[in-house]
Amino acid sequence: MKNILLIASITLNLLLLLVLAYAVQRLGGPNAILSRIRNGGISEAYQHRTQILENLTIDSSNIVFLGNSLTEYGEWREFFNNRNIRNRGIGGEFTDGILRRLDPVITGKPRQIFLMIGINDLILHRPPHILANYQAIVERIKLESPDTELIVQSILPVNNDVKNTGLANTDVLTLNKGIQKITTDFKLKYVDLHQKFKDAAGNLDATYTLDGIHLNRAGYELWVKEIDHLVQR
Repeated sequence: MKNILLIASITLNLLLLLVLAYAVQRLGGPNAILSRIRNGGISEAYQHRTQILENLTIDSSNIVFLGNSLTEYGEWREFFNNRNIRNRGIGGEFTDGILRRLDPVITGKPRQIFLMIGINDLILHRPPHILANYQAIVERIKLESPDTELIVQSILPVNNDVKNTGLANTDVLTLNKGIQKITTDFKLKYVDLHQKFKDAAGNLDATYTLDGIHLNRAGYELWVKEIDHLVQR
């Protein structure tokens, strides 16, 4: 009996170590974690981009793309040949971060905001927490910049067969359902990109990604095609 308990204890400890190792890897390794602890959970790259963006002004002629790395990596101004577009995406962004940095965006009362956010949150949070933040984001934009047209884009599926992202498409679907309800409640335009990017199994179509979560050229071409009619000229 003692031997069985000892084996069970060792097995559980090994499983915990494996889970911990995986979590450390997902968060960028030991050095990245220590850096985030020292900086309140925020990476240096995030701080660099935040500092750059917070001093760049927005005005009522601007169209703002707001989100995480999926938004940041898009060359939106060139995609649409529109000099009024401003990219306010930051890699690794969460809904909490969007709430923290809304002021420089909505103070300028931009013409439009294209919002996509939430996939990174699923690493640490469940959909109810994310949706509460999402509603707060929408409420602030509507209250403080009522003439801004807010266009909400669904988050995209992931593909764990291409590369393990640590995320589940069931959570993505739950989150998108909640996001869509918020847009209905606030009478906002909702762009269901998830439907366009998924394959027959409900994963991010491998045609559009090299790492299971970010987009390649074909992915951005599809994204641009889906929202082109919404971007004001």
